Amino acid sequence: MASYDPRECRVCNEVFDEEHRRPRTLSCSHHFCTNCITKLINNQSKQCPFCRVEFQAATAGDVMVNHGVEDFIKYLSHKDSDTTGHHQHHHEHSGTEKIDNAVKDIGASNRNLLVDYQNAETRIEDCIQSLLALKLDLQNENARIEVELLPKINELMSEHKDAIQSLEKTQIKLACQLKEAKDKKRHLRNANEKHDTLSAMNLKEIMSKKDKYSKEHASVESWLELFKNLSPEDDKLIRKTKKVCRSTKEKVSVAIEVFSSKDSSDEDASPVLDNAALTMRELSFSGQLTPQRLQEMSEPVKALVKQRRVYAIHLDQGCLRSAKFTVKGDYLYMHHLEAKSPPADAYTLEYRDVLSLSEKSSTLTFLELSAGGSTLGRLHVLLAPDTPRARNFALLCTGEKNHSYAHTSLLWARHKGQAMEGVWGGDYEMDDGEGGMALVRGLTTGGEYKRPWTAGTVEGLWWKGDAQGAQFLIYTRDNPGKICERAFGVVERGLGVLVRAINRYPDIKQVKVSDCGLVIHRSTSH
Repeated sequence: MASYDPRECRVCNEVFDEEHRRPRTLSCSHHFCTNCITKLINNQSKQCPFCRVEFQAATAGDVMVNHGVEDFIKYLSHKDSDTTGHHQHHHEHSGTEKIDNAVKDIGASNRNLLVDYQNAETRIEDCIQSLLALKLDLQNENARIEVELLPKINELMSEHKDAIQSLEKTQIKLACQLKEAKDKKRHLRNANEKHDTLSAMNLKEIMSKKDKYSKEHASVESWLELFKNLSPEDDKLIRKTKKVCRSTKEKVSVAIEVFSSKDSSDEDASPVLDNAALTMRELSFSGQLTPQRLQEMSEPVKALVKQRRVYAIHLDQGCLRSAKFTVKGDYLYMHHLEAKSPPADAYTLEYRDVLSLSEKSSTLTFLELSAGGSTLGRLHVLLAPDTPRARNFALLCTGEKNHSYAHTSLLWARHKGQAMEGVWGGDYEMDDGEGGMALVRGLTTGGEYKRPWTAGTVEGLWWKGDAQGAQFLIYTRDNPGKICERAFGVVERGLGVLVRAINRYPDIKQVKVSDCGLVIHRSTSH
């Protein structure tokens, strides 16, 4: 293998200098001299000669100078000069160099330790904030149980007592009617038995019997009519009571499961108690679920959503797809459409009706990021104004056209630590950066897409047009004085999730878009 001199450009093999051959580093970390990079740009070949990764630069001056390489070359030159001119002091210089190197190593170690301590301090602070938030949640949950759950349990018990009393009254009434029915049956049977003796009676006796039988018959008919009118009401009461009993048994059994298990930890009990509280609130929901009632997010509706019982359905070319709703904090989410039917007991809304709740001029979407099976967090991406690029992104968040960003990888993290730092992704076809056809064709550049380059800006790619129009870039740092030419949205919430992912995962492809969709409701305080 040929030896490689780090003082030389690996393309022209000329030694780097401080004028025309300054070492410059591409985004892939390979460095070459200014002249060679200028030739690459002039030849319209903006790719690294070694790894073929593309770079963005109009001139060689746009590519960062590698000051580390320059300092290293100066150091080697100084060392060679000292060796040639002062050979007699070799041992003295050697000792001095060792001391200098030791000092440098200690300084580097101290800097690394400082960074580690700062990172540890940040993680500890995050843990403290999480514990404080958990404490607040527990306090709120305790207050909610006292204010909401216990009164509803008492109300439920009162309803059951009323139902039992009504059933007892109905039972007494039905017992009396049963006795009366048996008496009527006995009278009619006696009348039939005496029918054969009528021929031995005279006309006067027959007419007297006829009047008596007519009155008896009228009495039976009247009783049957009365029973007919009363039975549906009683039957309805019985059915309603049985339904309430059955529903209550299902809901209360959840709480019984917690309190009967002495070995259950608080961690195990918490979800079950949450479920009990939710199901109790379910009982107070009645009527038809409409998009407007969903957007209002009353407590009964929120309980249904938390129980995964609210879905949007979309019928397209004979294929039924559904999207679940979830709630987190003050936000209501509609996830991307999937080719499956909702549960049998779910409340369903038309997908198109739900879309009417979202403002076209400022659609709020979300991307959920995960790595190694663990959820990292959600990005809220505000699409404004309504442009073809924004509509293209929204379609891939909802999955309306059978394609979505769900289960795709983030592709590259570029210019880490620099003003141009960002991440791109969105290749729903190939998941390697070679695909991602736009669903809305004819995407353009400039004009309505021009806006300042700030942290959180979401921009489309600049090459291959519609062929990769679904791919996107999210910038994580401000770049003062620079303008984005294809911007169509901004990360309104959760940018820190992406920044932490860049710093935590050297290979950003480990991070996936595990889910996506629309944010239908958000608190007015946000």
